Amino acid sequence: MAFTLKSAAVIDGKIADQYGSRGGDNIDGIPQLSFPLEWKGAPKETKSFVLLFQDFDNFAEEGFSFLHWAAADIPASTVSLPEDAGRTEEWLVQGKNGWILEQPHDKPICNRYGGPAPLAGCHEYEIKLYALSESLGMKPGFYYGELRKKMRGKVLDTAILCGTYEK
Repeated sequence: MAFTLKSAAVIDGKIADQYGSRGGDNIDGIPQLSFPLEWKGAPKETKSFVLLFQDFDNFAEEGFSFLHWAAADIPASTVSLPEDAGRTEEWLVQGKNGWILEQPHDKPICNRYGGPAPLAGCHEYEIKLYALSESLGMKPGFYYGELRKKMRGKVLDTAILCGTYEK
């Protein structure tokens, strides 16, 4: 069975309005409502998962990709995240998102899901779930670079879901 990732929030390749800037759940202009996710087919050796939600089309606007959500050490027994997990699932170990460029680093909205808010046009977003051979021991508020280093040599498989969102 292939390792797959899906979300009821991605319909015909588009991320539903409520999970980004066109939704009504924003703090300081940052979308807060995270989308539900479900996955299956992870390798039997999986000990944990890492979730990344990224906008690579941001390069044209700001010169770099934008990390909207990072979560690590998701237990291997987990097969889904409910809507709004970024705020409601206290067990979820979440790292800094790209909104730290505009907000103080210790602000809660910079340490959980911060949804899509493209400055112009339509952007394609990538939701990537990594199956890992071990847990990483990440602490809340970790930085992406720290996560990448700890993941080296531990990735068993990845599942990817893409969706677009327009201003």
